[in-house]
Amino acid sequence: MIQTIPFSEQLTELQTAFRERTDWTCLAELLAGMAALTGSSGWSDSELRRGVLLYGAGSIGAGAFEYYTRQGIPVLGFIDDTPGKEGQSYCGVEIIPFSSALKTGCPIVISMKLWAGPAAKIAEAGGTCEAFAHGVFHASLKQMAGIAESLLDDRSRLVYLTILKANILADYSVYASVFEGNQYWAIPEFQYLPDSSGIMVDAGSYVGDTVEEFVWRTRGMFKSIHAFEPDPRCFRALGIRASRLRQEWGLREEAIRCVAAGLGQENAELPFFQHFSGADGSFLFASGKPNGTLTVRKLDDYLGQDGLTFLKADVEGYEMPLLLGASGSIRKHRPKLAICIYHRITDLIEIPLLLRELVPEYKMAVRHHSFGQDESVLYCWV
Repeated sequence: MIQTIPFSEQLTELQTAFRERTDWTCLAELLAGMAALTGSSGWSDSELRRGVLLYGAGSIGAGAFEYYTRQGIPVLGFIDDTPGKEGQSYCGVEIIPFSSALKTGCPIVISMKLWAGPAAKIAEAGGTCEAFAHGVFHASLKQMAGIAESLLDDRSRLVYLTILKANILADYSVYASVFEGNQYWAIPEFQYLPDSSGIMVDAGSYVGDTVEEFVWRTRGMFKSIHAFEPDPRCFRALGIRASRLRQEWGLREEAIRCVAAGLGQENAELPFFQHFSGADGSFLFASGKPNGTLTVRKLDDYLGQDGLTFLKADVEGYEMPLLLGASGSIRKHRPKLAICIYHRITDLIEIPLLLRELVPEYKMAVRHHSFGQDESVLYCWV
């Protein structure tokens, strides 16, 4: 009798074999091993073009839906085991039960951070699947190699590779080897920033913690800070902190401008989805019904002829629309940038390539500032 090795044991073998590798060539090998494990190596392009099912109706599912729609691949439905979700819709597509999904014969893409559990469940039921990150990275191997080789320094190449491996392996313990503190200020060029003409934009200001750090790093020498925060509760806290900083540092009232809006590609009023923590929200990642409609501004229009010396962005997956709406200012003023690239898998590839196109002279670095998947930051400067 032929005994098959359980899915979990095969995954552990792959994790053990690739966890410590730091050579760039391991990516293609690892992705091939994962495709063989999950069964997606047998998928044809024509099968994918007919449509996919997404396993996971959450924030990653929303990003995957957008990605496949851009690729011209129909999303035929979502699979989600959460009680009460079956029969509802997400991103305008029906949520179907797991048992029905297997009968369709459609490729199943797991749109969840921790994809291993659903993948094992699909394997036990005799199905095949692919983690969303695996598909994106496999299609982008050439672009990722180009980013690593031509845009990043040695430390950044290691950090970038570790981020990619963590998503492929669903093993976030690897982040411990590249963790460092000092988020948004980890590069020497970002340490000391006094400039009486300096203009800082903080996109996703939260409660003003980065604003306060910027005031300290400039020793209070700057022209203005524009702090954008659409979440009403966070905006109230931001205003309290800004008032305190004006008093403590003897700043002009207009030195710190708090703006109750998000930043995006166009000026608009968009649905805003509050996260369960109540501490942040998103214009992109829909979690249930929106908590009202909030303002989005296009940064190029907001700044007009004003300069820009530093842009920090942590906007829950809306970084690409923000940068597209700020492209004129970035091209013209070539500001220092600290941009979060962890919210969407595609941001790890698309954001560096966009910024290279906007400002070919940019030097770039990637740093990771947590022991989990959050807080990967791309730094750019000239």
